[in-house]
Amino acid sequence: MATESGDLPEDPDELYRLLMRGASTVWQVEAAERLIFQVGTLRQWLVGNGFIRLEGDRPRPWASTHFDEALAKVLELSRDGRAFEATGPGRSERAVLLVAAGLSGQARIDTLRHFMPDLEEDHARLVAEAMMYAAGLMDGAADPTAHEADGPGTGPNARAHERRILCTD
Repeated sequence: MATESGDLPEDPDELYRLLMRGASTVWQVEAAERLIFQVGTLRQWLVGNGFIRLEGDRPRPWASTHFDEALAKVLELSRDGRAFEATGPGRSERAVLLVAAGLSGQARIDTLRHFMPDLEEDHARLVAEAMMYAAGLMDGAADPTAHEADGPGTGPNARAHERRILCTD
């Protein structure tokens, strides 16, 4: 449980419970909070910089992520010529933060196109699952390799990409 001083709990399960309580009933916000929670280095950066906060009064406090402030910090770091990676998580985590901020409704993300290539495979899977969760597809699961029996590059997206290449010849 959170301490009397209003500090966030150190127990990840308790923090998750408080985040879900704060996001309650809004699938998109739940998806955003769940997404950042699943990316440990991003979650630690958000907590360490005060972007995840305990809200409300006892006996039923909740936690929330201040995505707008976190994005402002990321922009400040980039404007100052400092790499986000030097003070926190890497490019993939930054891309996760942008997706989560968009899902939360706290930030307007114009296009996914510019930062999707930065996602590492495990984060791409989590982002895809967050999108499905936000859409109400609660049984959806993303598998980046699509259980490709013949190895990488043989799944449905790889086949579609190959067909597209043939169309340009």
